[in-house]
Amino acid sequence: MREIISLCLGVFLVAFPLQAQPKALPEATTEPAANFKQLLDNVRVKSGAQGIAVSIIESGKAPVLLTSGFADIDQRTPITANTQFRFGSVAKIFVAMSVIKLVEQGKLTLQTPVRELAPEIRFNNPYAADFPLTVQHLLNHTTGWDAMRFAENVVASANPVTIKQALEIHPDSRHSRWPPGSRTAYNNTGPLVAAYIVEKLSGMSFESFVKTHFLLPLSMSNTDYFYTDNYRKHAATLYINQQPLAYEQLNNRAAGGLNSDMADMAAFVSFLLNQGENTQQQLLSTDSFKILQTPGGSLPAKAGIELTYAQGLNLYHANGYLLFGHEGSVRGGSALIVYQPDLQKGYVIAVNGEGPAVAQIHQFLADLITQPAAKVTANKQQRFSPSQQALSGFYRSINPGARLTAPFAVLTPWKLTVSAQSATISPLIGAKPRQLGTGGDNSFTQWHSGKTVLVSADDPIAGAVIHYGPMTFKRISAPGAYAPIVILLVWALLMLIAVGFALIWLPRKWLGNIPAPASIRLRSWPLIALMPLPVAIALLLYAKASPALTELAGQPSWLSVGLFCCSILFLLSSLWSIIIWWQTARQQVNTFVYWHSSLLIALNGLIALFLLFNGLIGVRLWA
Repeated sequence: MREIISLCLGVFLVAFPLQAQPKALPEATTEPAANFKQLLDNVRVKSGAQGIAVSIIESGKAPVLLTSGFADIDQRTPITANTQFRFGSVAKIFVAMSVIKLVEQGKLTLQTPVRELAPEIRFNNPYAADFPLTVQHLLNHTTGWDAMRFAENVVASANPVTIKQALEIHPDSRHSRWPPGSRTAYNNTGPLVAAYIVEKLSGMSFESFVKTHFLLPLSMSNTDYFYTDNYRKHAATLYINQQPLAYEQLNNRAAGGLNSDMADMAAFVSFLLNQGENTQQQLLSTDSFKILQTPGGSLPAKAGIELTYAQGLNLYHANGYLLFGHEGSVRGGSALIVYQPDLQKGYVIAVNGEGPAVAQIHQFLADLITQPAAKVTANKQQRFSPSQQALSGFYRSINPGARLTAPFAVLTPWKLTVSAQSATISPLIGAKPRQLGTGGDNSFTQWHSGKTVLVSADDPIAGAVIHYGPMTFKRISAPGAYAPIVILLVWALLMLIAVGFALIWLPRKWLGNIPAPASIRLRSWPLIALMPLPVAIALLLYAKASPALTELAGQPSWLSVGLFCCSILFLLSSLWSIIIWWQTARQQVNTFVYWHSSLLIALNGLIALFLLFNGLIGVRLWA
């Protein structure tokens, strides 16, 4: 659901996505329990979360559960090992494991085309002749499909819908914007289609398949996908700004609606740590775990990328170690599970509330479980080849997760700098450079883990590109990198000047001290054109705090219709400003007023046309 909120804000907030970095957390110590409770309390208070639960798992030992805050702040209900949290997209791990289980049973392969398995599911792949969509693409986020539309998330029925019904709500989002497998973009619908395939081939509902093959054998009796009596009795209340939220039945529950408690999730992490070994009943083979955890089935993986999405799993790193897991979130709650098989350690984090609490605790725990065995990167004195140095330059992302936010990639260019002795990559603005290690002639490694994180490759559409983790970049010129940013800054400066001078000339106009109507028109219309923008921003900020955001965005409402009207008004008033400028004689207006207004009108028009040609004027969030 957070993906939806971010998409909505990204469409209308024409600004850099500069997010505050999490504050440094205390150093990991050999006595984590002594300081960890205080750490959780501090994170909870600063992040605005209402309750936090953390379980630290180490093979052969009982899980350590630590909590802060309450499951319900009004009732002051304590958090226990049996408190039910919403684990969201952690469900994607179960989707991937279910598919791998069918692979073990010989019912499909990861390379089987989806069209052969489920021809009744609508999707559009213009590149099918050379790049058929496969099962693996559904699991590793390389379908090329657009993000779920808002309408796909509006509750379709008082009762839970089937996966097939959910997939019929808005099939238009399942259009491959580039050849499947060529680029990566996180997507919620691919795993949902994979869950449908599990249903079709197994002859049982997806939830029943998961329960039969994983939950019951692992004694995870408190894990489910529905609003059960057990969840109702033990649920942690979800909150936005201390406002409690009602339970939201997700249409894509198979891929994003998992409910569980800390005891069950600790048992699940223990299972993941075992990697198919040391279990009385082998639910998945050791080879199957390797398939789950290894990126593959995509052009970036074939080019050598080792740090990107695997099958239903995200890859993290700390102190030279790869960590596996997945985060999940719904409105008012978030969670994360992480495990490291070599160290036989892992952890679970669950929060009822919004904010950066999960990310901050993850930062601390990743260091905690890996620091005692931290790997030292050898050969810090590295040399980079001429072909690696030739990759230096400016780049722009060409694999946006959502069509609506794609145009704003022009505001977030990246820079790769490679000399004979060092290599770094970073966003042009907003983050420190990240040091890279040398790999092959066309690849670079993550500095601490030594895993390949950046490669150059040929994209079937874009030609020469670089893949950096799950991102794909196309080289651009220096002017191409800086120009959009400069234009935006100049536009913002002109807006501030216009508003500042308006506070001066408006009183003068009311007093009759500005007799020239031409001057008033030229001053006024650029400001009138800008008025829809703060209105749109106010609508979004108000809606973001609303419990009914999904309904407001996913169907005609004061929010979605208001944003539609604001975008139309911005275009029309910007174009009308150009007409006013054309009709105004240079001699009728003060020199500064004329040139300031002229430049602001030009930039308003330029930005309006940019939004128009990128489908953001007249945008219908409900469609």
